[in-house]
Amino acid sequence: MPSAQVKFKLPGGPATVSAERPDDEFRILATRPTANGLRVVLEAQTSDSAAIIRHLDEAPWLPSYEVLHADEQTMLIEYSLQSLPLLYHAILSSGHLLQFPLALRNGWLISDLITSHEQLSQFKDAFEAEEVPYEIVCSHGSMTAYSAESTAHPAVSPDHDETSSANSRFAAK
Repeated sequence: MPSAQVKFKLPGGPATVSAERPDDEFRILATRPTANGLRVVLEAQTSDSAAIIRHLDEAPWLPSYEVLHADEQTMLIEYSLQSLPLLYHAILSSGHLLQFPLALRNGWLISDLITSHEQLSQFKDAFEAEEVPYEIVCSHGSMTAYSAESTAHPAVSPDHDETSSANSRFAAK
């Protein structure tokens, strides 16, 4: 089975704090669906915990959160979303489970997958159905990237600007 790295633009939520604080490192360590939504455990490697707390306190998408751990460099935060995000449904319906931890950089969620070509195609379809910018890079000898083609959501790699990203995409085989 091919392995792949998938990068997708996470709409809202913790993506906003990662985009505002690109020098900090964020990882989603776990998620768990609940009867009312989704529980998330987020780790932040930061030199300014107070800035992260201010952002979370002002976040309209976050009704409450709990800081499980905080020291000079690391914060561990648990929060609940009031509903299961549509993107979460789309990923599950594609037959995939994301492998944790998930890196979160500049608003992009990054995960490694081991999957079949068919499931990879279903994963791509799920992103396109939700109009989520994404990039999938297979590492099975050849490199193939799939990118959502949407003028409202240009597909841009979290590590590249729009110009270099456009040059690094490959057509689906």
